[in-house]
Amino acid sequence: MKNLVVVLLVVFSSGCTHYLYQGDFNARNNVDETSHFRLWWTRTEPLVGDDKAGPMILDVACGVTVEFTESQRGIEFIAATDRYEPVAGQSTTPLVCGRVTNLNQFLSYQEGDIELISSCRPIVDDEGFSAIVPIYLSADQAGYRVPITVTQEWSLFDKALSVPKLDCP
Repeated sequence: MKNLVVVLLVVFSSGCTHYLYQGDFNARNNVDETSHFRLWWTRTEPLVGDDKAGPMILDVACGVTVEFTESQRGIEFIAATDRYEPVAGQSTTPLVCGRVTNLNQFLSYQEGDIELISSCRPIVDDEGFSAIVPIYLSADQAGYRVPITVTQEWSLFDKALSVPKLDCP
C-alpha cells in the first residue's frame, strides 16, 4: 500500500500535458524571395503547479531562429541593434522587429490564426555582407496571418514535445 502511495505521488507531481502550437507559411523574405517559415511555441500544464508557455520561435531558415518573448507591451521580437535596423522610422531602444498583434500572453491563446508584423531588416554593409544570415520576414506593416495547429501529448516525466525543424536544402 505504501508503494502505491509513492507511485501515485510521483505520477501526480511529475505528470504534464504538453501542447505544441505550430504554423507554417510562405512569405517574402528581406531579399525579396519566397521563403518557408515556421512559427511555434509550447505550453506545459503540470498536474501540480502553474502552467508555463513560450517563448514563441520563428524559424526563418535552416537552423536560424528568432525568439518572440512576452513583455508588458505584448509578444515581440527585440533585435540587437548591431544586427538589425528599423525600416519605418521606429525607435531603436528597444528595437522591436516583430510583434504579435492579436495575442498578448502565451497562456491566453485559445484558437485561431496568429497575426504578426515585421518592421526590421538585417543590416547589410555596402559590399553586401551581413552580420547574420540575412533571412528574415520582409518588413510588412500589413502583417502576416499564420494558421496554427495544436498537438497535445501527456507525459509522465515532463518530456516535452519535439518540434520538427524546417527542411534544409
